[in-house]
Amino acid sequence: MTDRAFEICTIGDEPWEGDDLTPHVRIGNLNGLLGLTSDEWGLAAGADLDDTGQAYLLVSKGYIKLNLAGATDGIILDENGDTTIYASDDDRVVIKVGGVVAMTIDLESVAIYDQAGVAKRWLTRSGGSYHISPDLYCNDRGGIAADHSIGFFIDANNEVEDLGTNPYLSIFRGGKTFLDAIEMIRFTIDGNQWFMDDSVAHGATDVIDLSSVYGEMGLNESGAGGLQITGLKDSSVASGEEGAALVLRAGLAANVEVGSNTTARSIMEFYAGQLSGTDWANVRVDGNCFGFFARVSGSWQNCLIIDEDGDLKYRGALETFDEEDDVQALDDLYHLMAGQQDRIVKYDHSRLATMKIVTPGDDVYLRRKGLQALMLGAFRQIGARQKKLLASMNDQFEQVRMLAERVAVLEAS
Repeated sequence: MTDRAFEICTIGDEPWEGDDLTPHVRIGNLNGLLGLTSDEWGLAAGADLDDTGQAYLLVSKGYIKLNLAGATDGIILDENGDTTIYASDDDRVVIKVGGVVAMTIDLESVAIYDQAGVAKRWLTRSGGSYHISPDLYCNDRGGIAADHSIGFFIDANNEVEDLGTNPYLSIFRGGKTFLDAIEMIRFTIDGNQWFMDDSVAHGATDVIDLSSVYGEMGLNESGAGGLQITGLKDSSVASGEEGAALVLRAGLAANVEVGSNTTARSIMEFYAGQLSGTDWANVRVDGNCFGFFARVSGSWQNCLIIDEDGDLKYRGALETFDEEDDVQALDDLYHLMAGQQDRIVKYDHSRLATMKIVTPGDDVYLRRKGLQALMLGAFRQIGARQKKLLASMNDQFEQVRMLAERVAVLEAS
């Protein structure tokens, strides 16, 4: 017996000295054992309760502690239901199943092993970021990133520098962490989707505030809806004369229809309709279905309209060719497009291109606006010529009438 405790010990060769005792079990007040410095009532059992480096079991008020191989290796079950597992071996916890390591845990990582003892999944921490192997990354600001060809990153409170000013979801490719990876897709807080590539630098940050964004798809008008698709492209040639900032491409694995009727199908089709209540409604008479806007004089202006019955309308003053023979130009244009160069009288390819009737270069394209202006000019010139011809014919009829009167007078005399 000790002071307010029952103790089981083994003795050495000189137990009368008082310190040649090895306590193995104590029931009662545990003060003075296993590093305890205040009164605690319970049970302790172990190889040597005076040596905290030995394995022991401690049951006290409010907790149960199983120490496996040292004061910092063990398990504690407390009165709150919390379980604490800790180790001093490389500052980590090692869990084995059948003698094979199944999991290790330390302050910076958690690793899960396969049956051969090879780590397959792990969670590691570096500063404020976390990596879940093999491809998932997190940060302490609500962010997640995945690597290894494709992944995503979420910033919940707008604290990631160099990746924009709005909370977003992004998709990456390449690299070993999301900081090295190339960002591919970002979903902004206002619902838009950005397509990105680090090799792009169009510089139009007043349009979209990141030069690496080459495409945007999202809300057209706040509070009303509509889908807007935007393509942005930097020049890849020295002259800067290039195109294809937005390309729509369609392919049909069948013979395309050649019929011409209201139900004929096409490789690429555009549909336009009005909405009424819960369903579609007919477009009003002469309603604009398609409009082509161009940036002109500092604003977007509708330059081409197709209405509900296919009528084509475009804006702008027509070119006039008062100094040209529009009728002859039309005739020569016909021979040019038919490849009959030898039958051209006056208006060859170069001259028709200068008049903006056709395009310059080896491939000849008709310019619809110039062609219509030329046709209107030709009709006007034909009308003017007809008026002159009628006036000339009237003059001749008058002269014939006067001549006939003179003949009649001569015959009468």
